[in-house]
Amino acid sequence: MFKKNAILTLFLVFITIQSYAQQSKHQFLLFWRSDCATCELGIKQLVAKCTTLNKDSFTITTISFDTDSIAYFKAIKDHKMNDFDNQYDFKAGYFNNALAKKYKVTKTPTLLYVDAQGNVLAQGQEAFYVLNNFKKKEE
Repeated sequence: MFKKNAILTLFLVFITIQSYAQQSKHQFLLFWRSDCATCELGIKQLVAKCTTLNKDSFTITTISFDTDSIAYFKAIKDHKMNDFDNQYDFKAGYFNNALAKKYKVTKTPTLLYVDAQGNVLAQGQEAFYVLNNFKKKEE
């Protein structure tokens, strides 16, 4: 569903992130675009990793910089990202939304590990390393 008021949308995304972070001890934010080849590779690795982990211990919220809703929804489906909390603001454009500015995101993909207050604890490979250390699913 496309939200017309970009500022309201970003406020709701930020509130969503805070509420997820409070429910889950561990919160990851992934900034990405559907037309980014590096993002595609990173998302595949993230999805593959998440299938082996106990998802009760963390939440992943994706924030798309897409401006094309069709490409965005196709990427969500194609990359099997339905287990993530997927957010977007089609009007803001690349790196021009409040969350990108708050976290000083200047490239995609960017993976952040944040605490309940939204403070960055790790980013990039360090954040992926944190995710790698989560408990695996019981088999």
